[in-house]
Amino acid sequence: MPLKVGIEGMINFIASDIRTMIESDQWTTDLDNEYTSGELCTREAGTALFFVEMARRARSANDLSTARLLIDRAATRLETVPLHFGLFSGSTGTAWAINYAYKQGIFEPAEYDSCDEFDELLLAWIRTTSDVSVDIIVGLSGIGLYALTRLPRPAAKQILNTIVERLWDKSEAIVRGRAWVSSHFDSDVGGPRPTSYDGAIPIGLAHGSAGVIGFLSRVYQRLNSARARELLVEASRALPPLEFTPGKPCCPRMMDRNQQTWGVPAPSWCWGDIGVSLALIHAAKTTGDSRIRDYAMPLVMNVAHGFDGSSYVDTSLCHGLAGAVVGCSALHGLTGESTLDGRSRRFASMLLDAGSKDVTAGYTFLRSTKDRTLSRSPSSGLLAGSAGVGLALLWANGHPGPWVRLFLMDTL
Repeated sequence: MPLKVGIEGMINFIASDIRTMIESDQWTTDLDNEYTSGELCTREAGTALFFVEMARRARSANDLSTARLLIDRAATRLETVPLHFGLFSGSTGTAWAINYAYKQGIFEPAEYDSCDEFDELLLAWIRTTSDVSVDIIVGLSGIGLYALTRLPRPAAKQILNTIVERLWDKSEAIVRGRAWVSSHFDSDVGGPRPTSYDGAIPIGLAHGSAGVIGFLSRVYQRLNSARARELLVEASRALPPLEFTPGKPCCPRMMDRNQQTWGVPAPSWCWGDIGVSLALIHAAKTTGDSRIRDYAMPLVMNVAHGFDGSSYVDTSLCHGLAGAVVGCSALHGLTGESTLDGRSRRFASMLLDAGSKDVTAGYTFLRSTKDRTLSRSPSSGLLAGSAGVGLALLWANGHPGPWVRLFLMDTL
């Protein structure tokens, strides 16, 4: 069977099964799992993005109806659930999805809640709160990704400028450059810490410095912000030297103030080589900084040649093959390295082979419980679920979409 035909069949199977889940009581039980209860991660707002893209591709009445239903439910939650402002874990992600659906023509202008009131609440919160991280999943950089979609509104520009200053305030000078020390990840992440270490600094795109750098690169690109450029250059200087081993990912997960590193290197979007490469090559191109490019390109080439699909233990956008499909394609767009396009297609074939129509929505995903026990189960969610896989398969079958801005996988 030709690859495109097989992918199309799996896309339609995922959509059909998720519709069945929506119509049954499976929906809530599926989404309220122990991995996360975040809005974009696992709830209606994230799953809606898959159906928005399905509707944008073919304007099917069925896909359009499902997308509208999910966005309506997400909007209701935005009005009724206590506000938590994380992008992937709270109300900011719901607002992102509503705004995205409107821009893709899912709503008529008269039906659209412009989110202006939400923007004002968000700005007031950012100015006053002290208890907020810097990452893109739950922190300031993720909130900033939402604000980028709201430009040129004055409130969006105020949010972005405020976030850049907050990121400066939260950063600290280390042995070289500036970085963000985390108390949340002050533990063994993917491997034991050094016996003696000075602070825990996450490196990856989802939770660490790379995500902040990727966000700042886009602020500089859109607003020509000198403060954003200066901070992203300093944060890039702080990244540790890389050690390359043939056939393996190389970017460590954590470092300390003295650039001691730990954590098993991963190939993934969230913690690994693909995510860090995406952030740094985008920053190198927007700033023209040759030092950032010199650091980033060997990492990009390691993605292109250094490891294969056996490095992946899951299929999700977050830490699996779906993220590799889109990430390698985005890196190809940013660098022109032809091997990356072939690698993306290879990962798409592996992603299709990993699915089964005997499983709800085609796939099972790794789950980590509070006691760190790992298990696999189906999920209809975006970040670690079948909606995310569906988006990657759509991408592989020639339907790229601007939803990738949410993951810092957009090209210039």
